[in-house]
Amino acid sequence: MKAQLLTVASAWGSRVVSAAAQLIAVRYAMEKLGQDGFGAFALLGALLPWAMLFEFGIGYGLQNYISESRANGRAYRYLITHTTAAILSISFVLSVLAVFASPKIAEIYLKSVVVLNAEDKETATVLALVIFLWTTASGVYYKILFAEHKGWIANIIPAIGAIVGLVLLKLVRIDGHGNVLTAVIASYYLPNAILGILVAFFVLRVHRKAKPSMLVENSLDQRVKAIDFVRRAASFWGFAVCAALVLQVDYWVISQKLTAEDVVTYTIVFKIFSLALFVYTAVLQAMWPVFSENMASKNWHLVNQLIFKNISAGTALAITFCLTFLLFKEDILDFMKTTHEIANSTIILFSVYLLVRVWSDTFATVLQSANIMRPFFFLVPTQATLGLITQWILTDSYGINGVVIGLIAAFSFTVVPGLWFIYRNFVRAGCVKSGNA
Repeated sequence: MKAQLLTVASAWGSRVVSAAAQLIAVRYAMEKLGQDGFGAFALLGALLPWAMLFEFGIGYGLQNYISESRANGRAYRYLITHTTAAILSISFVLSVLAVFASPKIAEIYLKSVVVLNAEDKETATVLALVIFLWTTASGVYYKILFAEHKGWIANIIPAIGAIVGLVLLKLVRIDGHGNVLTAVIASYYLPNAILGILVAFFVLRVHRKAKPSMLVENSLDQRVKAIDFVRRAASFWGFAVCAALVLQVDYWVISQKLTAEDVVTYTIVFKIFSLALFVYTAVLQAMWPVFSENMASKNWHLVNQLIFKNISAGTALAITFCLTFLLFKEDILDFMKTTHEIANSTIILFSVYLLVRVWSDTFATVLQSANIMRPFFFLVPTQATLGLITQWILTDSYGINGVVIGLIAAFSFTVVPGLWFIYRNFVRAGCVKSGNA
């Protein structure tokens, strides 16, 4: 249990540091790029979640497999070796494709940015994509650390990367660069990619030195488990694609329908509330192996207790953030070096969105930790469709608020009731099978 407590504590601390660094980075990036150039920086930064899709569910699939193997005393290290070969191949191929695809992506995605020429947009886009792809590849090894109850390492390293990136962003000189946006992106995002690759080397080195007895397993069993692993990874990847369509379509809608000024305003509010969301999701990430082990052992009472505690803490966090933002809004805007006005209604809507995410993310984590993925393939595409339609329509009348309302509606009518219902039925069925009904 000490390992879980250390992981949770480091998760809170590191996410607070990372999210705070992101907020300060908004200020520095705006000073370097100006408010219009910052719009391009924000839009390119929003491509990171899309790049994370290209680990194809391997990370979470491997994390669950390792947790189950540890619980049952099975070997699993051979799978890490095979996974590394796949990750390297995928990352190299995708990096080459990014070079060829970046001109078209920049043309469509950055069309609202008028302060940069086409060449500068293309260069910045390909740099961001390549950095994000290799950051994603190294993320698989963070999942291995979580599964082996060394999640505190996986929490601390990204926080260090965020601090290093922030320092480099502050120090970078823009007067000697023809493409200032490229310099800013490299300064801020490259440190985390490099540190992630170093973590991957560390994990592989540790497992290379493992005792031979822990590496040997029947070759037929290896093939059977490899097939099962691929199936699980595909399920997680399918869910991730659907989730990206739900959570990441907002910036695409804004880029197509609103102005660069709207991008800046949305990014400021989103980054502030991301501080709360990052802290909460970090706790859920740290609790994933705990949920996984207790769901596997049918310890429903403890799982229910953990769900209640997590949701209660998340609700308190959302309310606190809303009140703090409303009370200190002018001070926050002064600190961010922006003259853009942010309506109180936008802050309140983001708070409601945060509450909705606390509920849905909690039950999503619990179900995924038990490899219950099938319901997501109905709920999440429905959610994505509803979210895209409502955001696209409401943005015309309500601007940024329309985007947030669309997000809230998409969650409230699909996964919020749906995931709770699925979890309740799963527990009831488990109690009946175990004779505890």
